[in-house]
Amino acid sequence: MTDSLSRTVTEAISRAPAWIRSDLQAKDILVRIRAEESLAARIVDAILKARGAEATIADDDQN
Repeated sequence: MTDSLSRTVTEAISRAPAWIRSDLQAKDILVRIRAEESLAARIVDAILKARGAEATIADDDQN
């Protein structure tokens, strides 16, 4: 994993709301799955936003 990607994922995890953190430890499998899916979606969103920002910077550099 590149430093940039690692940083993006780490930041997304660190910004996870308390309910996700709590539900990741739940004994109820459905609650835990919901939290895992929510966290995964947040990570994907952060990666896509970071890539979009990188693409914008690269486009600016080429002009």
